[in-house]
Amino acid sequence: MSYTLSHHTQSFSQQEFTSSLDSIYIYLVVEGTVLLQSDQASETYRAGEIIITNSQSTLYFELNHASVAALVVNAYTYNRFTFINSDLQNTQLEEAKDCIKDAFITLVKNIVNHESFEAEIQLIRLINWIHNTELDVYTHATQKKLPETVQQVIDYINSHYKSQLSLKQIAQDFYVNQSYLSRKFSESMDITLIKYIKKIKIQHICRDLFQGYKITDIWKAYHFPSYSSFLKAFTKIIGTTPEAFLQAHHEEQTSTPVVSATLLEKVEKLEE
Repeated sequence: MSYTLSHHTQSFSQQEFTSSLDSIYIYLVVEGTVLLQSDQASETYRAGEIIITNSQSTLYFELNHASVAALVVNAYTYNRFTFINSDLQNTQLEEAKDCIKDAFITLVKNIVNHESFEAEIQLIRLINWIHNTELDVYTHATQKKLPETVQQVIDYINSHYKSQLSLKQIAQDFYVNQSYLSRKFSESMDITLIKYIKKIKIQHICRDLFQGYKITDIWKAYHFPSYSSFLKAFTKIIGTTPEAFLQAHHEEQTSTPVVSATLLEKVEKLEE
């Protein structure tokens, strides 16, 4: 299973420590007060509260005599171990948050005690609480609703990620001006449309590579103009080559994060 757990005692930006293309980020406020700032809004969180975001979120955590535990779960792990559970779906939101917090705390205990198998069980429990409730939004709760056209374009890209997509073609399909679409998309998503298309393609390519697709062939299926353009896009987004990425993933499968006893002491106080 691919995940990391870190403990932050100073203010930080999510982008400072994120490296995975597509992951779900689960934050537990361990102590103190945290002001979470995004382009759209700001909100205060207190000890024991959970924050869930995605890889595309641009967030700044302002810590006021506080600390935050950050659990980052690779999308491949998240999707592999989630399942539909109607009993969980009927759970009230506040109860689900409490269960996520309890699983998070137990996960920390398992890691500190070198109980890797038990830690994975808690991780599966935690992500399924998220997956089967309205918390599975992959975005901060205070984010404003996207403009209808932008949301439709996102849905279109997410459904046609293997196609040869371009700003001109999408603008024509949605009967809007290219400049207008480019500007509205960038303003709403904090990323250009072309970069978003590439990130979505690479995200799915990573998944396919895990399943055994050949690196030298997969770029054709995703309509990259050449292997070199695919390699350039992959390296820029992921930060490493496809070969190195796969090797790192295989190594992660057998590793368990290391956390300090200090974090354990602090999260145990949340149970009091």
